[in-house]
Amino acid sequence: VLHSVQLTQLEPATEYEYRVRSAAGKVQERSSRSLRFTTPPAAGSPAVRFGVVADLGQTTNSSATVAGLQQAAEDGSIDAILLGGDLSYADGDHRRWDSYA
Repeated sequence: VLHSVQLTQLEPATEYEYRVRSAAGKVQERSSRSLRFTTPPAAGSPAVRFGVVADLGQTTNSSATVAGLQQAAEDGSIDAILLGGDLSYADGDHRRWDSYA
């Protein structure tokens, strides 16, 4: 299940933390681990640096690519990652798609 939400009044160049919650019939509430994102800098600030990747699939090479992008984001080499294509070739098997969660 994909979720979307519109956020307003966010400050530029600010890190925010969030969780995704869902209630399954009021019997069982589930919550994601804590996640983070940083908003882009204010207009007129230095350029934003992107790491760009597409058509990852699910292989050892895919894992290495994702780890490299994550490290670059964490060490400040890039500001954001753009995914321009498929995350996986799930071929109708939702468990493969969900393995990226």
